[in-house]
Order: sequence, then structure tokens, then C-alpha cells
Amino acid sequence: MRYTFATVLLLCASCALGAIHVSVQGGPQGDGSAQRPAALLAAGVSLARQDPEHRVIVHAGEYFDTGVQLTPADSGLTIEAAGNSRPALYGGIPLTGWTANADGTWSAPLPAGHTWDVRLLCVDGELAQRARFPEQGKLTHKSVFDVPWMSTTGGGWKRKPTDEELTTMKFDPADLPRDIEWRNAEVTVYHVWDESVSGVARCDYDKATLTFTNKLGHPAGGFGVKTYVIWNIRQGLTASGEWMFDRVNARVVYRPKPGQDMAKARILVPTRTSIIELLKKGEEPVRNITLRGLELGITTVPGITGGFGAGNFPGAIQFDAVDTLTIEDLRIRNVAGQGIGSAWSKASKNVKVRRSEIAWCGAGGISIAGENLLYEDNRIHHIGRIFPSGIGISRGGINVVVRHNVLHDCSYSAIGLDGANTLVENNEFYRCMTELHDGAAVYFGNGKQHTIRGNFVHDLTDPNEGRPWGSPSRSAYYLDEQCENCTVENNLAVNVEMPSQNHMARKNTIRGNIFVTGGNLVMSFARCSDYTVEGNAIQAGGDVKINGANLITTWRNNIVHSGSGKVVSVSLEDYAQKQSDNTAPLGTTISNPQITVSDNGVCTLAHDSSARALNLPKLDFSDTGPRPPIAK
Repeated sequence: MRYTFATVLLLCASCALGAIHVSVQGGPQGDGSAQRPAALLAAGVSLARQDPEHRVIVHAGEYFDTGVQLTPADSGLTIEAAGNSRPALYGGIPLTGWTANADGTWSAPLPAGHTWDVRLLCVDGELAQRARFPEQGKLTHKSVFDVPWMSTTGGGWKRKPTDEELTTMKFDPADLPRDIEWRNAEVTVYHVWDESVSGVARCDYDKATLTFTNKLGHPAGGFGVKTYVIWNIRQGLTASGEWMFDRVNARVVYRPKPGQDMAKARILVPTRTSIIELLKKGEEPVRNITLRGLELGITTVPGITGGFGAGNFPGAIQFDAVDTLTIEDLRIRNVAGQGIGSAWSKASKNVKVRRSEIAWCGAGGISIAGENLLYEDNRIHHIGRIFPSGIGISRGGINVVVRHNVLHDCSYSAIGLDGANTLVENNEFYRCMTELHDGAAVYFGNGKQHTIRGNFVHDLTDPNEGRPWGSPSRSAYYLDEQCENCTVENNLAVNVEMPSQNHMARKNTIRGNIFVTGGNLVMSFARCSDYTVEGNAIQAGGDVKINGANLITTWRNNIVHSGSGKVVSVSLEDYAQKQSDNTAPLGTTISNPQITVSDNGVCTLAHDSSARALNLPKLDFSDTGPRPPIAK
């Protein structure tokens, strides 16, 4: 092949570029070189398409209103931080022009030409609390929907709800002020394992009826749950640090904290729902993408109902189909939707999320459906800050590994996965299920051949008030509908009233676990079959109940201790109690295993502990959670 002199010069110039550089010091005419960096990430990605190294280096600084779309043309691209820096990519902008109001609040207009809705505000690096009515607790509505729930696999509601039932709610007129500006209001209607959020099309005080702009996910009053909250109205803007978006006047309103100087306050408002999007072309996915060392934050969400796991909301990183995506050492904070999200279809594969922090998310942390997914050494916390149905890690697929992560302060389940061949191993969970019900630290639904091994769950409170069915509804390890051939082994649960919940599942094994609590303890097996429960140490300060003991095929070599001296075996037919016996199932050793658990999960057996006969495979859970980085 023959080259012209000009072609040789062009090739040499291209080779000399190396990686493409992006910097806040860059200009609109930057060519991506270290000397003339691009100013915007989108410009750097565009330049990298022509660069042989196919790498974008983002230098330290804050990049506002950032949004970039990667397509198959970007396959093979790496976007990473320069050196040890942590450049921040924000899907929003600083909001300025604040002026004081007579009522002690301050307000600022949206920038000229902008008309988007605002559902998140970040003040001095923290998510501000949206105006809430009532300030504490919840309101009780009067809608009734007594149709039985037939389970998810049973088709849901026995009778399909009407459009009217999904778009209206009866309320007590004494609860709601007459001067509410309903154009600003958004209402959260709570269910059991999720919630619905909608605007208000009409409020009829004479008929005591709210009509919603969107259909709810479930009818108000379904499952017997009758609670709701109203957001974004002046009547809820009562405490310092709270804010609302006045849609009528297109202004953000904020009530400062004591001593807060609004001239110095740094307030960010989102402009985008996602910061980095990976979009397939036809059926061709984006391939071989690496994102490393970045910080992402400040996104918004559309005004829709999130559905189970708040999965309808997009992520700061969002994709429809990828083949090989590596996310390492990222920090994703202060976003209204998911931290990382994918399409509902399981079209993605070979996705790794490692050594990253995902926190303060309005919805979930990681919500990916696909094949060959790996999540390890991550810190995921403060999930479901706006939509409490958000899950720390959700969706799932085939061949998923979740290991050495810590998940805490999740309003619903920390992990909620389906699919097949998932391993959840050596993770730590605490303060999960803080708001919703019927979930767990580790929850599987419609799963095959999953393994839950070597995990440490502690401090999941389940207060008596608010339980939708009158029994514990927050679990450590939960195998739900259609789970089959799964194993829950060698795990620890401390201060969890229901460490093992099983429902409509079959051919599963619960073995070698340590369940310790100072209060009552329940293990439940409603509508289950072909279960093996063996070699577990169960130690409770109160009563012990085995709910559905008649549905367990094999129960052997389990040690059970009740501090109250009461061990009850309940026989179930469907959900109805057939018989209750004040005795443990056959194959139980009634003895105090004398297990002491340290704060970091080290289990100590007394020298004469009956649990020594079990030869429990794991007593030290201090190695759960993220591992220290390997020194270079």
C-alpha cells in the first residue's frame, strides 16, 4: 500500500495524540491533547472515536450538565480519572439567584429557557429533604380494595382493578388543608413491598376524593394498607433544610438551616435523568467499555410510578444492552433514580461493578438484568431515599455473583434477584427493610439453583406496629415464589426476628446457619415443599416458632433454644393454621448453644456448647464486606 506525504503526517499526528484529555480548563476548540484538552466529556468521547488508543482521561474538577451517549461506535472505550484524582460529573447545574421571602424561606428561578421538573435538590453536598406533609408519620386514607392477592405467579389480583380504582383515593377532609396548591403536589400511596407516586389532577373536598394524573401500581387500600404522604406543598415546608419546587411560578423554594449563609450555600439542581448512557444500535450492543475512578451525581427522574424495586426509573449510568462493561472505583451519590440501571430485558452480559460506592439514591443502587454479572467489594448504602421500594442490588439473571459487599440503610430489600445460578457470598447487611415490608436483606424470587453462603445480616428491626399481616415481614434470607434447588448455608443472622423466610418454594436446603436474637424468632415455610433444614443453631431470648413445620420434608440435627422455654411448631394449610404444637419438630436438640457474637461477627461457643456437635463450618464472619485494596 502506498501513502501520500499528507496521509503519513495525518497518521503520525493521530498516533501522537495518545489518550484524549478532558479538563475544566479546556476550551471549545480543544483537540483532546494534553496541551489543548476538550472541555466536555461528550466532546472527548467524540474525539476518542478517531483515536487509536480509544481512551478518555478526565482531569480533576467539576463538570456540570454532563450527558454523554455511547453507541457501538464507541466499543472498546475507556473513560477514567487522571492519576489519583476524582473528577465529578454532574447531571445538573448550580442554582443561583436566591432571594429571601417574608416567611423565612428563600427561592430562586430556574435558568432562563429551562422548564424541567425538579425532584431533587443537593445543598452543600447533601440531599435536601423535600417538603413533606405530614412532617412526621403518614396520613390514613379511606379507600377500600378487598380483592384477594393471588400471589405474583398466581396472576396478582383475583379481580383486575378498574381504572377508577387505580386513579382515585378517598381521604378524610379533616386531614387536608383547603388551600393546598394541588398543581405542586405529588402523593405517595404505600402498598406492602412498593409504593405509587402520582401528581393530582383534581381534589374534590365535597366527595373527599383525590383523582391522580397517573395510574397507581396497585389500588389504594390494596393489601389492607391505607397510608399516604403528600410531597412538594407549602404546608409541608415547615422544617429547616427542606425544599419544594413551585411549579406554578417555576421557582425552587428552600428553608435554610440555622446559621446557613445562602450567599455561600452551594445548591445543585438536576437537569438530566442519566449522565452516561450506553445505547445499542438495532440489535448490536455496545461492547468492551470501562469506566474508572469517576464521581457521578445529581440526576432527576420523570413523574411516573417506579414499580417493583423502583425499576422504572433510570440510572446515572443507564444502558439497554451491553457486552462487557467494567465499572471500577466509581462513586455515585445524590441521584434521584438508580445509581446504575439497565433495561428490563436480560440482553446485557459480562458486567462487572467493583470497588465502588453507590449511595444516597432516590431509587435503587444497582438494577441490572443480564448474564454473567459480578458485583464485588462495593459499598452500597442509603438506598430508597425518595422511592422506598428501591433495592440495593436488583433484577438479576443468569450466573450472577455478589460477594464481599456491604449494604446498609436500605428502605426495602438490600438484594432482590431472580434468575438462575446466583452466588451471594461473604457480604454484610444491616439496617435494611427500614420502611417497607415483605422483603429481606437477601431476597430471591422465581430463582433456580441459587446459593446464599457466608453472609452476615444484623440489626433488621421489625416493630409490631405496621405489619401488614400481623406477623414478621422483614427477613434476613428469603426464598420466595418459585425458588427451587437453592441453598442457604453457613450464614449468620443477629437480631433478626425472622432469619429464614420461605414462601411457595420447593426443593431448597437451609443448613449450617447461626440465627441469634434477643427476642422472638420465627422461621416460616408457607406453601413450601421438599425442604431440608439441617445442622442449624437457633438461639432466641424469647419464643421460637417454626411456621409450616409440616411442610418441611427433612428436619434434622438442629439445635434450638428459647429463652422463654416456648418452642412452637405450626402446621399450615395454605396460609391457614391447622394445628399448633408446643414442641419442636422431630430431629431437634433442645439446648442452649451458648453462642456469643461480637460486633464484627465473630461467633464464640462456650466450652460446653451443644453447638460444637454440629461442627458448624463457619464461626468467624469478620471477613464479610469489602476487602482492603491490594497494594500496588
